[in-house]
Amino acid sequence: MLAKRKIVYGYSNIQPAPADPYLTRAFKFNEYDLHFNQQGDLSDRQFQTLRQHRTFATCLVALIALVPLVMWFGLTREQPLWAQLVALGGVSAFICLPLFAIVWSFWSRYSRDMYDAPIVRATGSLALDLNTGRNGVYLAMKIDGQQFRLNKAQFLALKNRDVYTVYYTPNTRRLLSIAHEEDEL
Repeated sequence: MLAKRKIVYGYSNIQPAPADPYLTRAFKFNEYDLHFNQQGDLSDRQFQTLRQHRTFATCLVALIALVPLVMWFGLTREQPLWAQLVALGGVSAFICLPLFAIVWSFWSRYSRDMYDAPIVRATGSLALDLNTGRNGVYLAMKIDGQQFRLNKAQFLALKNRDVYTVYYTPNTRRLLSIAHEEDEL
């Protein structure tokens, strides 16, 4: 049974420390997100973002489940029953089940991040790098043995070899917030 994560709605009694405006703009977080991440929790805004991604994965699962039924009812009406079952089994086994497994893994990872996984903190000297992959060159940062892809604004907001603390979800490895170590002192 998954333990429910404690989510606090409303920020009336919280006075967070100010965060670096360049980092907050580039990584799309605010002072309250950083405050909750430092406490080991998701802010309600971050929780809602993860919920939206999980809902999208749920819709994909439903659409993938409908494909064999549409094929069976729409394309094989005039065929004998054995041909209908072969078509349904073939579509299900070779197309829908692998897609369903991939989408289900995304859904379960988002669920674990939302409800039972603690926020992971990585602190250390940040190394910025240009890497090559299947789709060409991409920007990345490496901190405490963890590597994350960055967009151009995020890459330019960071200083190479400075000490940062990065907060991210353990299963989807989604960057939640980042703080320059001098900002936390």
